[in-house]
Amino acid sequence: MRNLRLLNDLTYSEDQLQFALKIQESLHKPQPMTQLQQVIDKSGTVGKGSTDVGDVSWVVPTTGFTTSCWVPGTPGHSWQAVACGGTTIAKQGMNLATRVLAVSGLDLLITKGLIETAQQEHLRRLGQREYESLLKPDQKPPLNYRKTPERN
Repeated sequence: MRNLRLLNDLTYSEDQLQFALKIQESLHKPQPMTQLQQVIDKSGTVGKGSTDVGDVSWVVPTTGFTTSCWVPGTPGHSWQAVACGGTTIAKQGMNLATRVLAVSGLDLLITKGLIETAQQEHLRRLGQREYESLLKPDQKPPLNYRKTPERN
C-alpha cells in the first residue's frame, strides 16, 4: 500500500475530464473525481472475484490492489467500463499498477527479511485451517452450459 500511495499520480487531462463527465451523466451513483487520488486500506479483508488467487493463497502469501482504470463510480461489467477500456484513462491506471508491481517486486528482492515475514504472517493467518477445493475430485466440467434446452 505504501508504494501505491507513493506512486499514485493519477489526474485527468482536460480531454479526459470531459470524457469522464459524459460517462458520469449515465451513472446511477457517480463519485467525485477526487477518488482518483484515494488509496483505501482494505488490509485483512477477503476480496471477491473470479480468479484462482483464492487457491494460490493457501500455498503462498498473496496480496492485491486495484487502480483506477474507469471513471469513478463506474460499475464493473458495465458498458461504461468497456467504454473506458481503450482510453488513456485506462492506460494511466494500468501504468500505475505496473509501476507499483515493479517497485513492490524490488522491495521483496532488496528488503532483508520481508519474504520471511510475509511467510510467517501467512502461516499465522492460516492457523489450523486446511485447504479444501470447491471442486469435487470426480466433478466433470459443464461443457454443455451454452446449449439451449430442448423444447417439447
